[in-house]
Amino acid sequence: MNEIQHNLTNEFLKSMVTKKIINARILDSGCGDGYASQRFIELGAMSVVAHDPFATLPGSTDKIHYKKSYIPLTDDFDIIWSHHVIEHVDNPVDYLQRLGSQLKPNGELWLGCPNSATSAVFADGHIHNFTIANLVLCLQKAGLHVETMSWFITGGQLRIRIYKGFSPTLPRVMRQLIIRNKHFAVSTLPTKLNW
Repeated sequence: MNEIQHNLTNEFLKSMVTKKIINARILDSGCGDGYASQRFIELGAMSVVAHDPFATLPGSTDKIHYKKSYIPLTDDFDIIWSHHVIEHVDNPVDYLQRLGSQLKPNGELWLGCPNSATSAVFADGHIHNFTIANLVLCLQKAGLHVETMSWFITGGQLRIRIYKGFSPTLPRVMRQLIIRNKHFAVSTLPTKLNW
């Protein structure tokens, strides 16, 4: 299982420009075995706070601070990484609000999860199934800037980059489809937006 998550982490990071990681303060929410945290340091991050109440965590280093429990700090992180976590949490909108509150004003949330539009399978512990459309609505309800968000849908995965700050307006491509017809197939949305 860890190898699969490690590969998905590497694919996500390879799919985008990672220069924002250099000298960044990063929160790794739901860090599992700490693989992504280590990758961020290798890619030039200044420091990582990593937490996961359900994982066996490695020992902290001078740049990575692993924690079982975590007291949120407001406006502290340049990047928040949440990879294959949101499908496990009881209240996704509340979880996203808490993450958004911890971003610096120009910070970004990088979020990955399974895409149930192409891979609707049962997995123990997954209590939510997301398509790009309902994930966008959760992000909007959480007060994040969906109008300018980026997404990449690939290989049964949803990858999101989104800025802190509320926008009442959906991404343009979704607005156009809604104007034509209040209901539209999720498959009509592009697989890449602003990526």
